[in-house]
Amino acid sequence: MAEAKGLPVKRRLSLNGDVTELGEFVSTTKYKRKSIKLECDDVNMDIVLWGQVAEEANKLVIGENVSITALIKESNRLVSTLSSKIEVSESTEKEGIVIGIDDSNGYPIDIVLESGETMPIPKQNA
Repeated sequence: MAEAKGLPVKRRLSLNGDVTELGEFVSTTKYKRKSIKLECDDVNMDIVLWGQVAEEANKLVIGENVSITALIKESNRLVSTLSSKIEVSESTEKEGIVIGIDDSNGYPIDIVLESGETMPIPKQNA
């Protein structure tokens, strides 16, 4: 993701990261739009999704790992194209003894395992 921030404007790329923010879905007679923020290796990237892919993003929850293809780099964000697609990565199961819960940052809440690993629990959309 750090590489994506350094790319020149109008560069086409795909991105993988954890959903950290979900903006409001806006739908008018002319367009559909949703903003999200992804994080990977402590680097955040703002993404504006348009059209069908914006509608699909309504199913995302904070904490999910996603890949988004066919994005275009603008000066301070990425935007979707007509061929953009969102794919939610399959979650990997973890085993261990739970030693605590970290809710200091609100959602996603982290379950802390004895091994030191954490498992995020995303906020569920009502």
